[in-house]
Order: sequence, then structure tokens, then C-alpha cells
Amino acid sequence: MKTCKSTQKQQQQQQLNLFDPVLNSDIYVGQISENDNVVTLKPKLLAKDSDRRNSMNSQICGYELSTHNHNDSDIDQTNIPFQIELIKPSGEGYITLKNLFKIDCEIKQQYKLFVRAYDCGVQLRRYSKRVPIVINVDDVNEYLPTFTRDSYQFKLNEGETCIGDLCKVEATDDDCSSQSKVCGYKIVTQNVPFSINQNGYISITKQLTSGDYQFEVIAFDCLDNNKRSEPPVKVNIKIVKSCIPTLSDESIDPHIVKSDHDHVLENVHIDVCPDTCLAVEDLVSNLELDLKGSESGCKMDQCTSSTKEIELIKKDTDYSHAPVGRSMKFDGYTQAIPVEKIKFDGEFGQNFTIKMWMKHRKPLDGGGHKEHVFCKSDSKEQNRHHTGLLIQNDHLKLLIRKESSVNDMNVYPSEWIWTLSQINDDQWHFYELIVHYPTLIELYVDKQLFVNKENFRIVNDHPLKTIDDPDPTAFTIGACWHPRASRMVDHFSGQLSGLVIEQKEEEQRASGCVRECDQHIEIADIKSKIGTIEFISNENQSVWILRTDSAESLENLLKHVVYRNYPIPMIAGERQIIVKTSLKCLGDNHTTELKPFVKHLRIESKPTKVELKGNVNYYIDEKTINNGLYIFQNLSIFTDVIKHIQADIQECSISTQPELLYDFEQFVIPTEYIKSKKLNIVLTRNGMILSGPSSIDTYQYILRQIEYVARSPLKYNDRLFSLMCVGVNGQMPTNEVRVRVHVKLNAVVQSREFPQVYAALSNKFVVDNNEIKKNSQPSGLNAELIDDEKKTDSKSAASLPIAIVVLVCFGSAGVLIAFLVLRVRSNSKQRTSGDDHSQMEWDDTELNITVNPLDETKKVVPSSSNDIDHHANRLDSSASSTDDESNEYESDEAPEKVVDRELEWDDSAVEYGPKKV
Repeated sequence: MKTCKSTQKQQQQQQLNLFDPVLNSDIYVGQISENDNVVTLKPKLLAKDSDRRNSMNSQICGYELSTHNHNDSDIDQTNIPFQIELIKPSGEGYITLKNLFKIDCEIKQQYKLFVRAYDCGVQLRRYSKRVPIVINVDDVNEYLPTFTRDSYQFKLNEGETCIGDLCKVEATDDDCSSQSKVCGYKIVTQNVPFSINQNGYISITKQLTSGDYQFEVIAFDCLDNNKRSEPPVKVNIKIVKSCIPTLSDESIDPHIVKSDHDHVLENVHIDVCPDTCLAVEDLVSNLELDLKGSESGCKMDQCTSSTKEIELIKKDTDYSHAPVGRSMKFDGYTQAIPVEKIKFDGEFGQNFTIKMWMKHRKPLDGGGHKEHVFCKSDSKEQNRHHTGLLIQNDHLKLLIRKESSVNDMNVYPSEWIWTLSQINDDQWHFYELIVHYPTLIELYVDKQLFVNKENFRIVNDHPLKTIDDPDPTAFTIGACWHPRASRMVDHFSGQLSGLVIEQKEEEQRASGCVRECDQHIEIADIKSKIGTIEFISNENQSVWILRTDSAESLENLLKHVVYRNYPIPMIAGERQIIVKTSLKCLGDNHTTELKPFVKHLRIESKPTKVELKGNVNYYIDEKTINNGLYIFQNLSIFTDVIKHIQADIQECSISTQPELLYDFEQFVIPTEYIKSKKLNIVLTRNGMILSGPSSIDTYQYILRQIEYVARSPLKYNDRLFSLMCVGVNGQMPTNEVRVRVHVKLNAVVQSREFPQVYAALSNKFVVDNNEIKKNSQPSGLNAELIDDEKKTDSKSAASLPIAIVVLVCFGSAGVLIAFLVLRVRSNSKQRTSGDDHSQMEWDDTELNITVNPLDETKKVVPSSSNDIDHHANRLDSSASSTDDESNEYESDEAPEKVVDRELEWDDSAVEYGPKKV
């Protein structure tokens, strides 16, 4: 009975499955060739079980593959191309390829799986832990090298050599192995003047003249020289007559600017070398007006911004073409370049440009993850991305996050996304992003503007909250820094060259500089866009960008360029227009930069030439001269420059022969008008000087309004007035105009007080030369002149009572006039500057100035040249003669008086005097 119980107990113990199988390694690595079906594993796949020896529970019954390491029993193995077979009784397993599957290294080079073993437990099956297994597919050299083009055509000028990609062929091998690639090229055509190196670059072996050269090239496989490209590729090199595209001018001499609206590029010609450039694809000219600094009178640099260039990755020698020698390769796993703050602080501003050459292809694993060209992210605690340029799938993305110190719930443009076919073609391309954040961002690929709106979108996002930290961000090239993980992520895989950030740095701007800089260039008489013609300028029109698709269109645009210079006369000096042009021919993969063309402009320091016309002889009676004569009423002034509202004349002087008799002769002057034009007047014993820069029209009007008044009895009945002016630029004097006045002494003798009374009625200032004598008399006069002055003072005092009697006869109006005279004298003292030659000094001891603001009678003087000519018809046709003894006569009648219907001012303009009724 005991024996039976013992046997049952042993059987129960044998049936208990207590232990899981255990694999002999933590990882397995397998190799299989494309044309094989058995995987070689290292180490061998083997499992052990610690259950009772020789029991079913201790035996390994099989292995299982899965694509994950989850501990579940429901596993789908239908998509796994491998299976594991068991070798008994050792329990070893080996992996084979399923019958219906074929592996291809070009499709997938590696498989990552998981394996576990299970025992032969009767009542309960137990499994081991899952262990990773990596199976690498070995390539079979099955493909021949293939050229990237069906044929190659190159064009060279005479004497030009093949540089860079100018003469390069390229073949690829579709085998996945890194060793099974193209290792060399060979020209199979005999006796041609060319050679080729192992990288596909063609060289010229001797001097060539114009003509076509054709030959064939083959490519070799690295693993097997017998594997060659079939058929050979045809190469055609055309040598054309030497020609360099140029922009030139028929004249090498500076252009003399003669007017404000001068076409300065009318004679330019562009030669695009049509033998080598059969069709123009893109032609761009950048025009810049160089004002030579302060010489032009306008510092244009105060109105523009400067450009600062930050070179993050160095440029190749020829930055306009694909890199040959200088580039940086990133492996997509470990390489990244942290940028020091001293080199670039990561601050981009509102306006900047990103330029770079990039070569990139889609990752072998299919991609999908981000690859950062550069990244600005948080330096501590958080993983926020502030700014970045990155690639994801076939997208180029530019990230610019707005930052705010407050809780801003608005959304702003944050990411710009372009879908580009060039991103993953494994070819060099030039990318340029012109940023005007947040309004406009333009992408240029190989200098062509990307305008496909269907493949472009913008993503909006909330602003980033700024962090109060002295060093809040880190800037990295080739990856992005994540501080939480303390490592770089999103590594870039590809090549970069010439990664440059250009920033616009606003200089200190002068107040209103754009308005003050009146010199610029314009495109005149043409619409802003006609077909394929486009042009645009900066704010002050000192820089223009012109874009066309033909040489004829560009020449047409340049012929419409005009130089504008509003200040007349123009400020002398040298200017120049710099034209930089780039040419891209149809079918070429590069752009040609033409030699900069410079057009020199010269504005010569030419003085303003002013000419006076108005010589005349008057023969009048004594009554007329007592009433006053406009001695320069038929004066005309001309100049050799364009007349605008500007300063043409600096000074005009009137001299008399003989000297004025201050007791009997006076000038009547439009003083208020002179003051309104900010001119100065100085009276002398020989006449008067009117000074200050002003226009021809202003001086002509004033001079025509000057009256000469003499009272009886006349001491001189024959008097000569001479007028001469000076231009503003260069102080060039004018010719002299002479006016001779001959008075017939047969008129009724007028009162000695007439000039003062006449002045009140004429509503003009009267300057009495008897009083100005003291002002104009220079120091050091001899004793005889001093005695004459004393006599003059006594004469003035003697005539004063007579003037008072005349004023009393005017009644209450006379009292008002006297009050106004005192007020004008008082105001005139306040305006005294202390300089006798800059403006007149007025006080009670000097000039007698009489004003009658209430008188409505005025003398009318012709204000236009037509009126003057009509009035001058009353004179003899030879009135311009300068002969002192001329017998020409003026009418004996006094100038006609006309009554004005309006006062010059009324009680609304002044606070004293009777109101107008």
C-alpha cells in the first residue's frame, strides 16, 4: 500500500512544470544573403529548462518570433518572413526564410525581431523571456552602374576650363551595399582631347577652338570592374567663341546731369552671349544710387539700413556655384555644433535672410522625424523650440515663435511650411529665405522664387512666455538641444555649406531723412509690371531690383531709369549708379554673375547765370517826378537754369549818379513785402542794396515796385540809375541795367513837405536819404562832410513844422497816423539786430517813416511780363540803349492812379484805428 502511494507522488512531481525555459543569450545577431534562405546566428539559438531531468517539462519544444516583446500568447506571424526550426534532441533552433517570402537589401537591409522559447509541458506550457534578434541582409552585387542622365551637353568659351560641376558626369548603383558603388569612369572614345577622373570630372587636355566634340563614357562598379554601365553615356562639349556676358555703355565718360529728370542709362547694352545662352530664363539687375556721402548734400546712409553677415558654416570658394571643396557632413545621429554666444546670440530680429547650400536625401528608414539644420531652444528646464529651420519628410519648415512677457491668448504666424521636390533628391541646391516677420517670408531655391501656393501653408500658434534668465536659450547647428534629457535630438543627415544669416541693422536715422534726401532714381513712364518685367524699390528709391526674362526687356527698363535731384541748382559733386546683374540661361543649373557696371554722374559746380533786361531813358516833366516814377517798371530777369521756387539771386544793388540829395530825393520801397520774403535792405548815399537768397520772381517784383520821388526845386534834372545783381551759386554778377531820367523844369513848384504827405497816401514806406545819411556815413569822414551833416540836421529841423501843419489839415485821421508812426518806430526798434549790413536799424533820431494804413488809393504797377511789355510799348523801341545822351521820351502824363476797393488791413487785422465802413 505504501509503495502505491509513493509511486503516485512521484508521478505527480514529474507532471509539475515549475520552471520557465531560459535562452542562452541576451541578444542574437543574424546574417542572410539576398539569394540565400538560412540565417547565420551568433551565438547559436539554444534554451535550457530546469525542470525534472528527462521529463517533458524540461524539454524545449520550439521557438517563436514576434515583432514586439509583449508577453502575450496571441502573436500574428503572418508578416514575418522568417521561421525557426528545432533541432532535436539538442533543443537548438535555426532560422530560415519562409517559402513565400523574398528578401531584398535594396528594399530593407535589416529586420529587428524578438524570440522566445517554450517547453513541452503537458498540462502547462511555460515560455522564456523575449530576447531581441537582429537579422542583417547582405547585398548581392546584382545591379550595373547607371548614369543620372541619358546624355550630357556642356558649353564652354574658348580658353575656358572645366571647373566644378561645369563638366561632370555622374552614375549611381542601385545595390544597397556601401561597397557596391561607382568607383571610376572611363572615356571609351579614342583620340579625344579630354580626360576624366574617378569622380566623373572631365578635363580638357589641350587648347581647343570653337567646335563640337562628342565622346562616350562608361562607369565601373566598385566590387566588380567587369560590371560596367550599359550602354555608355554620350557626352557633347561645345566650344564657342570666347564671350563673357557683360553690361556696358557706349560712353566711358561720366554722364553730365543737366536737368532734374535726366535719363542716365539710355546708352547701356547687355550682351548675354547668345551662342552659349540660347534662351534667357532669368535676368536680375540690382541698381544702387551711391551718393558719395556728404558731398551730395544728403547722407543717404541715414535713411537706409546696413547688413550684418553671420557665417555659421563657411562658404566654398565660389559661393555662386555648388560646393566643391568646403562643406560639412552630418551623419544624422551624433554630429551637432553648439554655437557660442560671442559668435551668434540667436537673436534674429524682424528682418533677416537665411542662405545656405544643402544636399539631402530621404533617410533609409523612410524618415518622418525632424532634422534640424539649426535650432534655437530653451537652455534649461524646458524643451521649447523658439526658432528653427528643419526638414521633415519632403517639407522644409521655418519656425519662428513670437515671444511675450504677458499672458497673450492671441495666435500668430509661427511655422512656414514648403513642400519641395528638391529636398530629398541628394543634389546640391541653394536655399535663400528672405524674412520680414511676421508679414512676409519668401523662399528662393536656386535663385528662383517659390510661388506654388498649393504646396505652402502657415501654422499659427500662441506666443511663448519669456523666461527671466540671463541665458535662456541655446543655438545649435545640425540638431536641437533638449535640456530635460540633457542631450541633442532631431539630428540632421546631409551636407551643408555656406550657412549664413544676414541681418538688417537699422542705423541711427536723422529726423525726416527720407523727406530731406531729394536725390534718388526712378523708373519713369512705364508700368510697375508688364508681362515678365518686374521691378521694385526700397523706401527712399536709392535701390531698385529689376527682373526680366530677356536682354531686350532689361535694356528697355534701364533706358527708363532717371536721376532725380530736386534742389535747384543741384548740389555739385560726383554720383554713381552701380548695377549688379545675374544671368541664368535656360537649361543651365548655375547662375552667372556679370561684372558690376558703374555709371558715373557728374553735377558740375555751375554758377547761376542771371541776365537783366530793361535799359530805358525817361524824359518827363517836373510834375511827374514829384508824384513818383517806377524807374524799373519794365525790368525783366532771366536765368540759364530751370526756374522753380528756389533761390536764384543773392543780391541786387542800385546806384545813382550823381549821389542822391537827401533833402529833395527819396526811394519808395515795398518794405512789408521785403520783410515777408526775409530779405534785407540797406540804404546808402549812392542808392540801396537788397540782399538775401530768393527767386527771380521775388526780386523782379520788388525792383519793379521801387519808386523814385523828387521834389521841387530840382537841383539835378538829369540822373542815372544803375542796377546790378549777383546769382546765388558762384557769386556770378549780372550785366548792368541803366535807367536815365531827364526832367523838364517847367512844372509847378511843389511843397517841400510833399514826399511825406505822398507817402501817407501811397500806403508805402518812404526812406528819406536826408536821414539815412547819418547811418551810411562811414567813420573817418573829413571835416567838410561833418559840417555838411550839421547843416542837414538844421534843415530837417526847419522843415518839421511845415510837415506838422500838413498833418493837422487831415483832422482826426492825422492823429491816428501819428499814433501809427510811433507804433511802427517802436516795433522797428525791437527788430534791430545790431548789424547795419544785415537789416535796417530804425529809431526816432534817424529815418522818417510815414505810414497811412487807411488810404485806399494805390499806384498799380504791372506785375506780369505781359503787362510790362504792354506798358513798355509806350516807349521807343530803342529803349534798351545805354547811351547817356539818348533822346528817347516818356509820356508827359503822370502814371495813372487806380482806387482799390479793399483796405490792406482792417480792424480784424489790427487792434487800433477806426473801423472800416
